[in-house]
Amino acid sequence: MPTASIAVTGNANVATDTIVGGNRHVRRPFSPIMRTARRLWKSKVPEHFAAITGKSTRSCERWLAGHVDPDGPSTLTMIFAEPAFLDAAVSELSLKEQARFWKEVEKGAKRNLMRIQRAELDEKIKAMDAGE
Repeated sequence: MPTASIAVTGNANVATDTIVGGNRHVRRPFSPIMRTARRLWKSKVPEHFAAITGKSTRSCERWLAGHVDPDGPSTLTMIFAEPAFLDAAVSELSLKEQARFWKEVEKGAKRNLMRIQRAELDEKIKAMDAGE
């Protein structure tokens, strides 16, 4: 993105606000999940998430800060690692947030199933090629 002086752009903060999201007071659907994680793990929450999901500690810190939501596969990994986490987290969500949460869970599960199926097909293709 090209830059320009404040004299040219008039109000430089407008473009910056648009880039970073503008309204920082919007409640993110995954914030109750992050609060639950803080209750379950009293210290080193980003490190716990990083160990469970395989993501960087920095990414996990961003989830906890509410800057971004965890992706579907990471969410599934967290849920399966801590069964109490699912119950506690989902109970805090509104109906709309629960719908979004389960949609992300379903999307992640489908994605993982497709990866497994693709790996199985790749193995079948290799076996066919080897048999020719």
